[in-house]
Order: sequence, then structure tokens, then C-alpha cells
Amino acid sequence: GTIIITRSYLVDAVIDGDGDGVYGTPGVGDGGFSAVSTTPGTRATFSLELQNEGSEPESYTISWNAIPGWNAALDGNPSPYATIVLPAGSSVTYAFDADVPAGAAPGDYDFIIDVVSAIDPINTESVTARVTVVPVPPSYIAIIVFDDTDHDGSYDPGEPGLAGVTVTVTDPGGDIIGTTGAAGTYVFDVDAGLLRDVIETNPAGMYSLSPDTVSVPAVAAGDTAWVYFADVMGPTLIPNNVTNAPAGGFADLSHTITAGTSGQAVISAILPAGWTEAFFRDNNGDGILDPGDTPLVPADLDLDPAVPGLDVVPVILRIFIPPTAPVGSIEVITITLDQTFSGTAVTASVSAFDQVTVIAAASGLLQLVKEVDLIAAQPGDVITYTIIFSNPGTEDVQEIEIIDPTPAEVDIELNAFGPGQDVAWVNGAVTTYLTADPADADEAMYD
Repeated sequence: GTIIITRSYLVDAVIDGDGDGVYGTPGVGDGGFSAVSTTPGTRATFSLELQNEGSEPESYTISWNAIPGWNAALDGNPSPYATIVLPAGSSVTYAFDADVPAGAAPGDYDFIIDVVSAIDPINTESVTARVTVVPVPPSYIAIIVFDDTDHDGSYDPGEPGLAGVTVTVTDPGGDIIGTTGAAGTYVFDVDAGLLRDVIETNPAGMYSLSPDTVSVPAVAAGDTAWVYFADVMGPTLIPNNVTNAPAGGFADLSHTITAGTSGQAVISAILPAGWTEAFFRDNNGDGILDPGDTPLVPADLDLDPAVPGLDVVPVILRIFIPPTAPVGSIEVITITLDQTFSGTAVTASVSAFDQVTVIAAASGLLQLVKEVDLIAAQPGDVITYTIIFSNPGTEDVQEIEIIDPTPAEVDIELNAFGPGQDVAWVNGAVTTYLTADPADADEAMYD
């Protein structure tokens, strides 16, 4: 036969199944090891089993070290904890919980758990419970701002994104602001678990077909919430004209309407009392009222950027100035284009402002129109300005000086048409090149 002789008192602590039959040194924790990974603001739980390996009933005192800011407990009890009496050969299992502070830095945090016999202080055991704190993965709010070409307020395949739109996400630490890229997208990295608002700020000329503020429920760590903003571009009406016209005569004002999205538009003008107007479609686009131009009808303003002839509509506003209009008076004519986007109740309104100076009937006239080839430009782009001036009057106009200050945001492109050719002067079929160099004595002069 075999006789097994045991110590009267012997305890074995097993943590999460590790350390069975291993007896650790007090305060060292080498009798068993367990590690749990978690994030700040959560709880790490370990299973601690005490086995009475001796031949006598015994109870124990369990204690562990404190970590500043942390809360740890054994079955909800603080350190130290006195166990029940365990009969020889029996065991008991406890839950050891460690609450990780919300501000805990990533890293390893060790709890050394010591077990000491209440009867024989020499009978001890020691194990380690390690909590590895890892960073909380962010949650994501992905935003798409798109050109809602079918005006249904929903994002459909093939609808292009809109770049340059400012989007904002609310945050307890201050609002977070971004700008959509070329695909109309922007992704925010935010802390998980918070209710937030996403706000869109439309650039000038853009109109919303969906709410500009969207509430986003709390997003779990690592998850993504998608927010869509349905927008369309409104129409443009350019340019603002400055011209002279005789009392008792006509002033013809040329404008270009460009469609941003589909929808019926109407155009109107606000005139001084006694003045009258008529709108024509400039069929050849030359800015002059010709016999081939036709009165503007509603079908001309059924705008649609996808339909040739309705994407860009050149128009001429002819104004009759009554003979009683005071010579020398200056009137500003407001031209307004209102477009209702198809399938919606959303209306866009844009205006142009033309200045007309009333001159005597028998006079030379100076009509001036300024155009630009780009509606918007980025740094490094080249912008071409065209100034068209003519004399539709009855007498010659001489010694004309055109002063056209350039904005501070642009620089004159010297040698734009070749060496020493800075400005192109076009008179019929003849083009003459002038300089724009302040060091040149006859800068930009033409006889």
C-alpha cells in the first residue's frame, strides 16, 4: 500500500486556472499568474480558487496591494478579507474585480494577492492578477455631401460628391470642424459613447435638400455612423454691367444664366418709375440684340445642366428710358432669377445689379461689360478677365481711360500672350498687344 503524508496546514491559490500545485512567496505573486486586457472605464474580473490541501480545517486572510485611483474587491469585499473555514480537501472560488479608472493610462497594472492561514502564519500563498489597459478605439462619423441630382433627398449610386463643404461635429471639448474632399467625404475620429450633432454649412450658391443638422446616437468603439447631406448647386446670373444710355432710348444689358441643377426659373427686373423692360434670348451669344434673338419664354428657363441649351442661357435685358429721365442720373437695375428645383418646394434666388447713367439723346455712349472665365479659382490658377467696351451712341467718344484695379488676391500675369505682350486689345479682326508694366512709359496705351 501507499501512505501519503500531508502537512496539517497547506493552502494552494489558483488564479484563472493557473498555479495549481505551485506555492508562491508572499508579496511576490509567483504562485500563479493571470492577465486580462481591457480599456479605461471598464472592469477586469479574475477567478480565484482556494484549495485546502492540508489535513485540517482552516480559514484564511486574503489581501492585495492598492493602486491609486483603482477600486478592487473580492466578491465585493475590500482588502483584507477573511474566508470561511474550509474543510480539509475542499475548495472555494471567489471573483476578484478591478475597476479601471476612466483616465487610466495604457500599460500593465499588477495586483499581488496574498493568502495567509489564520491558524498557521507560515502557511501562505501568493498569486498575480495583471490588468493590461489598452487605449479605447475611437468611433467614427463618416459624412458624405453629394449633388442630389434627382432631388429625392437620398444618396444614390452615381450621384457625385461635393467638395469644399464645411461640416461640424459637436464635442464636449469643443466643436470639431472639417471640410469635405474631392469625393464629398470627411471622416471624424471621436470618442465612443456620446450623442452628437453633425452640422453642415453650405458654401455660397449651394442649397440643401436635407436637414443641415443631424443627431447621431452614441457610436460604439470601432464602429462607424454614416451621415448624408443632400445638396444642389443653385443657378448663377452674371455679370453686373455698367453702361450709359440716352433719355428716350434703349439700354441693352447682357447676362448669362448658368444652371446648377434642374428646375423652372423666372427672371424679373426692378426699374425706376416710367422705365420699361423686355427680356430676349441671345441666340448667338454675342451680347448684342440681333434680329435672330427671340423674346424670352418660360421654356428657355426650364434650366437643366444636363441639357444643352438649358445649361447655359444667354439673355439680353432691353430697357427703354423715358425722354423725361434726368440727364446725368444714375440708376441701379436689380435683375433677379428665381428657380424652383424640380420635384421640390426649394427655391433659389440670385441677382445681378446693372448701373445705367442717363445721358443726353445726341451723345456718344460708352457701354462697358466685364467678364471672367472662371466662377471660382484655386491658388495657382490663371484667370482671364475680358473687358468689352463699345459706343452705340450717335457721336464719337475719345480719350477713353479704363481703370480696372486688380484684387489683392491676384497678380497680373506678365507676358501672358508672349514676351512683352501682357494685354490683348481686340478690335474686329485685329489684335494688338499692350504692356502692363508700370515701368513702361506708355503702359497699356493704344492710339
